[in-house]
Amino acid sequence: MRDGRVTAGDLAPLEAVMDPAYPDRLREIAEHLFLQLLEEEDAAPDPARAHQMAQIALRQTERLSINLGGGNFYMHKGVSFRLTPRNREMCARFTGNNYDALALAYGLSDMRVRQIVNAWQVERFMHRQETLPGVEEHPVSTKARQGRR
Repeated sequence: MRDGRVTAGDLAPLEAVMDPAYPDRLREIAEHLFLQLLEEEDAAPDPARAHQMAQIALRQTERLSINLGGGNFYMHKGVSFRLTPRNREMCARFTGNNYDALALAYGLSDMRVRQIVNAWQVERFMHRQETLPGVEEHPVSTKARQGRR
């Protein structure tokens, strides 16, 4: 990867181990996992290491597909988790109709406050939807959630 731009050459080791008929969305996930592995390396990996990393990315994708696929799956963007302390405070002070006051208080545009608050609200809404009665959970995700409590 050069300057954050991904080339076909960067993805070549992954493409070499993936079936051409691999579903597009799974291909996209595998690419992201593979690129993260590449970024973790101090230098460009040799061909054998790149092949190993491609295999790992593909196995990780398969694991996600098997364990999380087939259901109504939403992947959180983690907006509220990644909010800066300033943005957390701003969202906590949000009352539903005080965009202008928050913009003034935090030195932001009304539009920027709306973007921050709206992203936070969507994240909260999707989290609440996950916990509705009758929503079937995968046993692995249930155990993981219990471990976080």
